[in-house]
Amino acid sequence: MGETPMENPIVKINVGGKPFYTKQNTLVQSKYFEVLLANNMDKRIYVGKNSDEIFIDRNGDIFRHVLQYLRLGKIFVKEENTLKKVKIEANYYGLSDLENQVDARVKYLSESKDQYMFMDSDKLLEEYMEKFNPSSEKSTTQKAPKSLQVIKCFDTVEKQTKCFLPHTASESCTHTNHKTIEVPVKKAIVRRYA
Repeated sequence: MGETPMENPIVKINVGGKPFYTKQNTLVQSKYFEVLLANNMDKRIYVGKNSDEIFIDRNGDIFRHVLQYLRLGKIFVKEENTLKKVKIEANYYGLSDLENQVDARVKYLSESKDQYMFMDSDKLLEEYMEKFNPSSEKSTTQKAPKSLQVIKCFDTVEKQTKCFLPHTASESCTHTNHKTIEVPVKKAIVRRYA
């Protein structure tokens, strides 16, 4: 048998000018609403066309996340700024479990942020090819590289110091006649996914 409307009535609330309708049992999971709805008529302010919505002077845009949590027991917000606002509201409504979920989500998001970097196009190609070469030394000693997305490629000039006297590539140069030259290079702005 289902519950009757008298056992779990629909409650109309207006949070910061935004109307929400939900069942009383959903709201009373919050200490704030438990006290507000416990026949304390003098603590309620009614608004709306028929003066049938309980007014709460809080952020209605953020309350939708709070109500979603009360209904589902989870939070799905991914933006860190919004999560901080949800935590403030969770504290106001007495929802310590929601505060804990927000803290865990913020920690997860801060640990898994994407990275943006400049890369030589040769280095980028090398890293990309190693991903597909299981016999390379790096692929067995390092964990798999994170996915990359090239945002933009461009040509630029770098200053490099070079020695123009003959010597083998394996020996380090000890000559004192190095010259600084400008060398054209290809660079890329790369996003490394977390």
